[in-house]
Amino acid sequence: MNTNEYQDLQLPETDGTVQERIDQLVRTMLIRGELGGNPTAIMLGQHYHLGGLPATEMLARQAAFTADDTVLDVCCSVGGSVRYLAESVGCSVVGLDIDAKAVALARRLTELSGLQDRVTFVEADLYQVDQLGMHFTGIWSEASLDNSLDWLPALDGVLLPGGKLAFSLCVRMKGAPSGLPNTLDDVVSHLREQGFDILYCEDMREWEIEHGWKALLRQLDERQRFYEDALGVEWVQSARERFHSEIDIWSREAGNAFFVGRSRKVQPEY
Repeated sequence: MNTNEYQDLQLPETDGTVQERIDQLVRTMLIRGELGGNPTAIMLGQHYHLGGLPATEMLARQAAFTADDTVLDVCCSVGGSVRYLAESVGCSVVGLDIDAKAVALARRLTELSGLQDRVTFVEADLYQVDQLGMHFTGIWSEASLDNSLDWLPALDGVLLPGGKLAFSLCVRMKGAPSGLPNTLDDVVSHLREQGFDILYCEDMREWEIEHGWKALLRQLDERQRFYEDALGVEWVQSARERFHSEIDIWSREAGNAFFVGRSRKVQPEY
C-alpha cells in the first residue's frame, strides 16, 4: 500500500465546516468507486454506520469521555468517529483498522482537519491489539464488531482498570429466527462475566429504523435525480429495495443496540 497515495488530496472549495467538506469529499470518492462501498456507505460518507453522525453523538453522550481520556476506536474505517471524538471531546484517539487504504485516507483527512496532534491511526487486526504496546482509558466501536463477542477478551486486555467500553452492536431479538447468537440481554451477561459494570444499554432498533433506514430512503427520494445521474437508475432501484428489506429484517429479527460498560479491574500494586 502506498501510504503517500492521498498526500495531495485537498478539501473541496465549498461552503461549510471542515468536517462537512470532508464528508462531501468522502461521498464523492465513494460515488466514483475509489473506496468501494455499498449504498449505505455511499450515502453516509465518513460516518459509515447506521444513523450516521447523530448515532455517534448519542453514543458519545452516554460514553461521557473527557479530554483526559485516551480512546481506541476499533474498526475505525476512514476515521469519522475518531475525528468527532477528538474535536468534540478533546481526548486523544487511536484509530485501528485492518484496511490499509482506509487508514491512509483517515490519516490525510485528519491532517486536513488539523487534528493530527490528538489522533493516531494504526493498521492492525483487532485480535492482535495487544501487540501495539498501548493501553487505553476508553475503547469505542460503532456497528463493526461481531455478535459472537469473541473480540471481548482482546479489547479488555488493553483497557485500563476503570476504563470504559462503548460500542454499538447488531443483536438478535428474543425469539427471532436470526442467525445471530446473542440478544441484548446475552451481551449484558457476557460483559458482566468479563468484569464490566453496565453503565448504559439500549435497544436502538426503532430509532435506527426511523433515523437510519427510513432516513436513507428519504435522502434517496430527495436526491433521486442526483443519484440516478451519478450511479444509474438501476442503482437507485436496488438501493431502495435493499433499504426496505433491511427495515423488514430489523422489525422482525435483529437490530443495533448501544452499550457502555466500565471495567471492574483493579490497578495492580507494585
